[in-house]
Amino acid sequence: MSISVNGAVIPEADLRREIRVQLAGVAAAGGRAANDQLRQAESAASRALVVRELLLQEARTRGYLAGPATGRSADQAQEEAIRRLTETAVPVPAVSEAECQAFFEANRDRFRGPDLFEPSHILFAAPPDGAEARAEAFTAARQALAELERDPDRFEQIARKRSACPSGARGGSLGQITRGETEPPFERHILELEVGAISREPIETDHGFHIVRLDERARGDHLPYEVVADRIRIYLRDRAWRRSMHAFIGELMARAEIEGMDARD
Repeated sequence: MSISVNGAVIPEADLRREIRVQLAGVAAAGGRAANDQLRQAESAASRALVVRELLLQEARTRGYLAGPATGRSADQAQEEAIRRLTETAVPVPAVSEAECQAFFEANRDRFRGPDLFEPSHILFAAPPDGAEARAEAFTAARQALAELERDPDRFEQIARKRSACPSGARGGSLGQITRGETEPPFERHILELEVGAISREPIETDHGFHIVRLDERARGDHLPYEVVADRIRIYLRDRAWRRSMHAFIGELMARAEIEGMDARD
């Protein structure tokens, strides 16, 4: 594909490089077929390079950038020119104390201390690259679940006898934990479980397979405004700046001649 911005052609090499960057991000997000990921990456790459070229052209028009050059020093000069342009054309807006307090009152549940969880688990250990061992661990976990379906009160007994985790000596109790302290698959199940419930299927992590019971959950307390005021002010200022930046780029696109792809979408 060939894209030009006000007559300036974006090099194919730059476009291919940007597509690879965007594709890595799209693939990491998951949830799309490979063809859809490629189309999304191509669209995002095209827009990113068009926006960059528009900003460079505007910076040159306003005298922030000299003539064309090559090499690392040119890249640095371009980045500095874009920075000066956006600082001038899109200044950081001021946020009033009243705006911060209004946002705080409307979003109280966003400002809490960390939630606490008290899970217990039974670990059937297996190395992450041992297919046979993992199959055996999964089977053992399913068998233990079948026992617990018949008699949930045997959880601590089974943990003491069969769990490969040191917590087995405590009946599987992991004590109090917060978000981010366990592997993502383990944490997702904790968040979904009702208090007192046992996971319906073995939970797979790098350590093996777990049977999990959530013993207690405590939501974090609301934080006072004084603790979060600076965080709110930064968030509102950044949000306002992003909106202004989006509008500024929209103005540049509206008066530009862009060929090869409709980057206004």
